[in-house]
Amino acid sequence: METLLTLFFFNLLPAFIVYRIGKSSGAYDEFRLARYGWPIFGFILSWLGVLIALIAGRQHKPRLGDNSGAWITELRPDQVDYSYTYDGDGIAISASQRAVVLKKGTLIKRYGFDAIRNWETKVNTGNELINADFRLNSISQTDSINRKIRMANEASSGLFIEVRDIDHPRWHIRFSRHEMVQQVPRWMEILRQLINESQHGDNRKAAQL
Repeated sequence: METLLTLFFFNLLPAFIVYRIGKSSGAYDEFRLARYGWPIFGFILSWLGVLIALIAGRQHKPRLGDNSGAWITELRPDQVDYSYTYDGDGIAISASQRAVVLKKGTLIKRYGFDAIRNWETKVNTGNELINADFRLNSISQTDSINRKIRMANEASSGLFIEVRDIDHPRWHIRFSRHEMVQQVPRWMEILRQLINESQHGDNRKAAQL
């Protein structure tokens, strides 16, 4: 939407200026073709910008995570309480099976609650550039730099889980940057409730014995 508004504005405004210059300069009186050429040129220029913006908007459609759990093979669908996957990373948890399933690309592993050592989250945002130069090439360059910054923030953010596994002791589960603010605290609370409360229940049973 931002790209659409920017390109539309910066194509419509120059076209309008060109039209006014042609009208005020008397070009309409001197050249009959110019009387129709200026507005037609401005109209074509404006809607060409809109077309480019629409195509760009489709190419940059926000990527969101998937909660369907279709990738999970280590648990039956009815055993999965919560799941999430995004861009090759995934996590699923089952209270009844006392298990967490983690995914990184093609690697998928299942861990019992007692194998989960620790977890933490990181959310990196900001550091984007603000452009005060309204030239189109400057806007494009700033937008390109900001896209790289957003991608770097997304790559370094997410849920980090440490497990009892010599080969894969630390897992990094990434989230879509469009869902980061919602999903990161949500999964922190899911892990707290299901794993911590389960372990506390085991401690109480052990104490009673």
